[in-house]
This record gives sequence, C-alpha cells and structure tokens, in this order.
Amino acid sequence: MNDSKNLKSLVAQRDSVLLKLHELQVNVEGVENEENAKRLNELTLKKSQFEAQKSAAEVSLAETKSKLLEIQNETAKLTASSMERILDAIEQQRWYFFKNKTRVIFDKTSGLLWANLEYFSIDNNGDYISRDEAQKRVDSFEGDGFKEWRFPSYDEMEHLVLDKTFPFCEGDNY
Repeated sequence: MNDSKNLKSLVAQRDSVLLKLHELQVNVEGVENEENAKRLNELTLKKSQFEAQKSAAEVSLAETKSKLLEIQNETAKLTASSMERILDAIEQQRWYFFKNKTRVIFDKTSGLLWANLEYFSIDNNGDYISRDEAQKRVDSFEGDGFKEWRFPSYDEMEHLVLDKTFPFCEGDNY
C-alpha cells in the first residue's frame, strides 16, 4: 500500500512540475506560443469593444453637455427677462404696502408715509369737515407706531392727486 501512495504522490508532483513548466514555457515564448497568441487576440478584441463603448459614451456625454448648456442658456434668458420685468415693474411702482405695517403706505416718489385709507376714515357722508375735526382724526390715527402725523402740504397733495396712481382713488373720485 505504501508503494501505491508513493506512486500517487510522485504522479501528483510530476503533474505539478509539468504544469509549472508549461506556464514557464508560455511566459517565455510570449506571442509565439499558440495559447498566448489566442489570449492576446481575445484581449485585443475586448479592448476594441471597450474603446468603442468609451467613444460612444464620450459622444453621448458631449451631446448631453451640449443639451444642458442649451437648457442653461434658455433658462438664463427666461430668468433674465422675467427678472428685468420685475425690476422694471418695481422701478415704475410708486406705492408700497408693508406686510407688517398695514395701516400705512409708502410713497417712493416723495418719501412720505401716508395713511392707508382702509384704516383712516375720511368719509363724512360727502360733507366737508372743519379743520379742527380733521386735526382730531389725524391726531387719533393709529399708524402702526408712527407718530406725529400731519396734513400734507399743498404741493404734496397736488403731487399725489395729479399722478392719479394713489391706490384708493377710483375713476375721477379724488
């Protein structure tokens, strides 16, 4: 039985040595070896396939970048034009209401705060009121913390009326 084990061991060692010799022969012979030449052909084919995929991906990437640039340019145009419209509207706007100061409005042209007429009653059933009564109304106006309200000067009132953009004027009712 020992002889049989020894024989198997020797055969295994021989096969291992032959395999190593074959590997050495393949490595030493390079492309002249048939197996190496076959493997080199396989690798060359795979390399060509991957290079073709890479080229296609680069073309696709270039197309994608181009489309993104077009979208970005169009978005910039639309944004710029809407921004210009907004800035133009702000430039033309004279009257400003404040979200947290609802009882007053700001006149950009004169720099004055005016009473928001929704909170300051000027109606006297169409009748005129005396200056003293008007002064009482002005003095009692709760103007969101602003104090020292006064009557507008003639020029300030004229400028207000002639512009006809005062938010509380309707038609010819000034």
